[in-house]
Amino acid sequence: MEALTQRTRADLSQFAARLGFADRHAPPWPWGVIAASLTGWAWLLAAGHGDLAGLCTGTGWVGRLAAEWRAGLLAPELLGYALMALAMSVAMMLPLTMASLRYVAVRSFPWRRGRSIGAWLTGYLGLWTLAILAISLPLMTLAALARPMVAAGAFLFAAAWQLTPAKRWALRACHRTRPLHPTGIGADGSCFVYGARIAVACLGSCGPMMFAATASPWPALAMTGVFAIALYERYRPRPHTAAAALAFTAAGGLLALQAVL
Repeated sequence: MEALTQRTRADLSQFAARLGFADRHAPPWPWGVIAASLTGWAWLLAAGHGDLAGLCTGTGWVGRLAAEWRAGLLAPELLGYALMALAMSVAMMLPLTMASLRYVAVRSFPWRRGRSIGAWLTGYLGLWTLAILAISLPLMTLAALARPMVAAGAFLFAAAWQLTPAKRWALRACHRTRPLHPTGIGADGSCFVYGARIAVACLGSCGPMMFAATASPWPALAMTGVFAIALYERYRPRPHTAAAALAFTAAGGLLALQAVL
């Protein structure tokens, strides 16, 4: 029992160190990231009228696009979807980037630290926002009866993806760093490219499970579970991806049964 307690304390200490809370000399970025993530969750909750995935349950059918464009409604509707996709990126994906944000902060001069972080966030959140839009908007064209079957297939694919070498490569790539230029446009460009590269790695690691959660008939519950799995995989050394594969397989099986029955 004592050995188990010591191991748990060591795991928690290592987890806090990976998040950046254990280094008293580091900038206080973790608290800012947590505040931004909570703001994103609150925005989704308010905009979705109680549904954290309000973006996924919109009513924008492809067949109405021409009429909405003529009526002047399409642009505001797409802007609203883009803002919700950005909020979803901030809420779910930003907490996974504390180590990378800390790296950018520590490797930048104090007088340009905010500018460097802004360039990194532009590359990271910009790519994730486009990816969420690309995932969510086609789902709006699905009939209600087809959604459980599509979600079942997405969860089964996510389960299979968890066991592939590509998943493990992407998860390792999420922790990589790269040299950053110290000043000028080169520094902005290198921070932007670094953020975009981390976003690509995150898409490879979390993209399939995010799509499955978005396609789920219960996106709020599914996204909460996927968010917890993503945090576990990102901040635990050598995470066990097979456990998530089993959970996704069970979810896919239940949704398939629902679609059949």
